[in-house]
Amino acid sequence: MTKQIQINIENAQHGYNRFIDAWENAAKNNVDTHEPEVHLNFEDLTTLLSVLTPRRIELLKTLR
Repeated sequence: MTKQIQINIENAQHGYNRFIDAWENAAKNNVDTHEPEVHLNFEDLTTLLSVLTPRRIELLKTLR
């Protein structure tokens, strides 16, 4: 079982829409049997780069 985290730059509205779609699919029992999606989203590149420092990126590569 491999876990993946998707790291993206995404505006909040798109993230909310994705969440609502997933919620509505679950309510209809239209749930994908694959692993749940895990997202780590940032609103802009500046914020992403302030959080994912070079040392943290190295850590992620090591853990990968």
